[in-house]
Formats: sequence, C-alpha cells, structure tokens
Amino acid sequence: MNLLPEKKLSLMYGVFFVGLMISSIFYVGICRADETGKAFAENQLEIQETSVDRTKLWAAIDEAEAKIEESYTSKTWESLQGSLILAIDIDDDELATQEEIDVVAADLNKSIADLAEPPQNNTFSDLLQNATASLFNVFVNVFKRLFMIGI
Repeated sequence: MNLLPEKKLSLMYGVFFVGLMISSIFYVGICRADETGKAFAENQLEIQETSVDRTKLWAAIDEAEAKIEESYTSKTWESLQGSLILAIDIDDDELATQEEIDVVAADLNKSIADLAEPPQNNTFSDLLQNATASLFNVFVNVFKRLFMIGI
C-alpha cells in the first residue's frame, strides 16, 4: 500500500489516538473496579458488624401466618394483622437494628397471645343463621361453576 507521507503520518496519529483511548478506558475501568471492590469490602464489613438475630421474629411471623381468621374475633384478628404487616416490613428492612426487631417480635407475640375466640352462642336462631349462610354459599359456588362452563 503506497501512501503519501502525510497520509502515513495521519494514519499513525489515528492508530496512536485509538490506542491511547483504549488504554485510558482500560485504566479507568481498573481504577473503578478497585474503588468498587474497596467499597464492597467496606460495606460487607459494616454489614457483618451490624448483623442481627431475626430468629425470634421469624418464629413469630410463622406462628401468626398459621392462624385462621375465622377462629378469632375481628378486633383481635385486625390487631394481629397490623402487627404482622409491621413485622414483615421490619424483616425486609436490612438496616433494622436488633432493638427494633426485638420490639416488633414482642409486639407480634403479644398480638398472638391476645387473640380471642368468638363467643359460642349455640341457640337455634344462630344455628339456623349459620346453616342459611352456608347454604347460600353453596348455591353461589354452584352458580359460579355453571356460569364458568357456560350452562
């Protein structure tokens, strides 16, 4: 390839410039990776220093989630649900302190202990009302299924 001296010089400058850009990008990438690595190591050290014990909170959450709504009064059930939502939020918070976790776990355990069963009134009218409600639910479910299959 026969190039004029000016073209050779300009080609050499272009190759030099491209090489310089590649090496600069590579150097910046190494510096950033090193800084990121240091930041990551510092964060890991910080996380290890602030690790908390969530086992009591997890046990309380599991116990609360195992409860059945129909077995308790609506007032105590709503209290339990509020405490459970707060407990799940604190469990998801990676920056939660041990004190916050312990307080929320204790509150959830108190809500579980405070659950009250509804009074059992087995009068004839209560039994009739429950039977009517159950029968109504059966009819509703039958009609839903019939509607779904197109009859």
